[in-house]
Amino acid sequence: MKSVSEREGKTGDLEKDRKLSLEDIIAKYNLDPVSAGFFGRVLDFNKMNFIIRRPFGFIRPQLEKDGFKEPQPGVYELRDWEEIRGWVKELAVKTRQ
Repeated sequence: MKSVSEREGKTGDLEKDRKLSLEDIIAKYNLDPVSAGFFGRVLDFNKMNFIIRRPFGFIRPQLEKDGFKEPQPGVYELRDWEEIRGWVKELAVKTRQ
């Protein structure tokens, strides 16, 4: 399943997020990982305070339109479990070598 950014053609946003969330941290701590994965997340509007929840409010209709499931009210599952399983399998192979 593609992320919201990918579905909207905002691959630059996705690359920026990947760099900030993953690559910059790897560089900051001088890490040398066997593999690094960057996956979606769970958006839980119930745990957000009003100041954070309000700007995210506009994204809810888009999430539903894009087919993201709401396993419980106000919670959206944005992870692609097949992609995560594939990454884990590749990681297992790499670490056995």
